Amino acid sequence: MSKGQQKSFVVAGDAYAKIVMHINKYPYLAVNGVLLGSKSNGDAAIRIVDYIPFFHGATLAPMLEAAMMLVEERATEQQLSIVGYFHANELADDTELSPLAISIGSKISKQFAGACVLLGYLREGEGWHDKSKNFSLDEAYDTAQLASLAKDCQRLQDFDNHLEDASNDFFNLRLFEQPEPKKRK
Repeated sequence: MSKGQQKSFVVAGDAYAKIVMHINKYPYLAVNGVLLGSKSNGDAAIRIVDYIPFFHGATLAPMLEAAMMLVEERATEQQLSIVGYFHANELADDTELSPLAISIGSKISKQFAGACVLLGYLREGEGWHDKSKNFSLDEAYDTAQLASLAKDCQRLQDFDNHLEDASNDFFNLRLFEQPEPKKRK
């Protein structure tokens, strides 16, 4: 988004896992969300530490504004910034940014210089690939771990799910916690 020197981004494993889960939960719908992170003064890279999933399917302006306000508040509490936007199109072979993605990315870049827009997509047998040299994963996930995440994707909640039932936590604070073992009688 910014002109001049390109920023580099390091994506934390849990943020990447949430992106993969969101795409897999709704493989035939467009999905989107925002990326939270920070840039320390001595570090050239922007660290993306969390992904907050917003919508699957249509994105309506009033709902987007509500989601952004809630995320901005949470980011401030955690001393983070909204550093980017993630979007996966409905069709796997549509690898262009939508006008919506460009608009949201532009608005985020006004608040955070050097913000990014990540475009993700799934292709059968290929998985999700980033062709940019400016992104790297903080922690590697092997194929077995990604397959496990794909199976477990129903646990992930996005803002659409939260609108349907307010008890659905779209921040997914407990997503990676191990469930309590069931007690035997």
